[in-house]
Amino acid sequence: MVVDFKKQGKKNRAAGKRFEVKVKEDLEADGWILCRWSNQIQFDKFTGKGKIVGAKPKWNPFTKSIAYSGVGFPDYLAFKKSLSGTNIILVECKSNGYLDKEERAKCEWIVKNNIVDRLFVAKKGKNKIDYKEIKKEKKII
Repeated sequence: MVVDFKKQGKKNRAAGKRFEVKVKEDLEADGWILCRWSNQIQFDKFTGKGKIVGAKPKWNPFTKSIAYSGVGFPDYLAFKKSLSGTNIILVECKSNGYLDKEERAKCEWIVKNNIVDRLFVAKKGKNKIDYKEIKKEKKII
């Protein structure tokens, strides 16, 4: 059986976008105000230090236009006002719930440097969306 990787990639991107919309609707129904996070975490090759930089849009040289521009990591910045103040979180949408090595490093950097209050990974669950919090690792010496 021959696999058409163009069709597969197109279906996967569409499914990912649909899942992002579901996550957005779920969080908004819970009272969160969401906006796209349009930044990336960039690591210096020599020192390994990270910094937040603006995400660059992907350029398609064949059509001479922007292929897609929502390339920030994580996907959403959300905030909600509560009695104790304003909660600010970042949410990354992954339908399978797994982050690759580079994404895990970026999440660890965000948590370690206290960029926001909390960081979540949204995952498809049975009949609902599961949110897993990325927490700061405690090193025992």
